[in-house]
Amino acid sequence: MFRTISRRALTASSLSSVALALGARGSGPAFAQTDGTPDASNASTTDTLVGEAMAPAWRFAVSILEDPYLGTITTPSEAPAGQRFIGVEIVITNDSLQPLEFRNSSVRLLDDRGFNYPAAVVQGTEPRLVSQNLPDSERTRGWVWFMVPEGAVVSEMIFDGPPPTFRVPVAPAS
Repeated sequence: MFRTISRRALTASSLSSVALALGARGSGPAFAQTDGTPDASNASTTDTLVGEAMAPAWRFAVSILEDPYLGTITTPSEAPAGQRFIGVEIVITNDSLQPLEFRNSSVRLLDDRGFNYPAAVVQGTEPRLVSQNLPDSERTRGWVWFMVPEGAVVSEMIFDGPPPTFRVPVAPAS
């Protein structure tokens, strides 16, 4: 809790400093030519903005990939003929100022032929990745498991994160 509050306070302080600096500069071009006339080709677009929203800072990382999985699978009790289990430890970090809601079924495995394999069909004994609404400035870690054909060649892990909602506070001109 302390880390979240202090990061919010730091961000609010930084944003206030930026707002003061932008307000002090005014809304004109940032650069002038040698004769003192504004040079529009070098003007920064941030000088004319009313507000701005940036994409959330979310990270998705694979820390361990076991192919085949070396632990114990609890569901199903054994792999069907011609199938194998893959276990992956995932770390999801939310460095943004908004929550990140996700489901462990949002994690998929892709093979070199383009086939997708969903997580949450197979369960193992390690701590699993839990579907949640991850608060800002937090991270989570957990395992997901996959059942794939024996001959499949793993090529990518995919995380279908939620689309962000961009909000820019604006005030009517006075």
